[in-house]
Amino acid sequence: MRVALEKLPGVDSARVSLNDGYADIAFAPGNTLTVAQLREAIRKNGFTPRDARATVRGRVVAGEGGGLILEAPGAGRFALGGERAALERMRPLAADGGATALEGTVPEKEPGTLRLGRLR
Repeated sequence: MRVALEKLPGVDSARVSLNDGYADIAFAPGNTLTVAQLREAIRKNGFTPRDARATVRGRVVAGEGGGLILEAPGAGRFALGGERAALERMRPLAADGGATALEGTVPEKEPGTLRLGRLR
């Protein structure tokens, strides 16, 4: 599985634990690989992908209906979801269009969403 992941364009390195059921993937700068493409590679190798923990860099912008979107060049757009306090903290970023890196979960069943966790 590690070798297959490292062959994908944009993957710098991968660590895989089949026993624990995870892959830790580092991307090369400027990569355009999407979560959907990663999940497809995992399926093609006979495994079932799960929710992905991710750090995504991009710009937070206001979406239709008052929601927030993270625009990640090359990786697409992610609707921001999750803890209300975490989302409210993102609103000033949407106002000024500032670039940021956000940590969250990309659910298997909601691949276009980045769910932010509880603030510490």
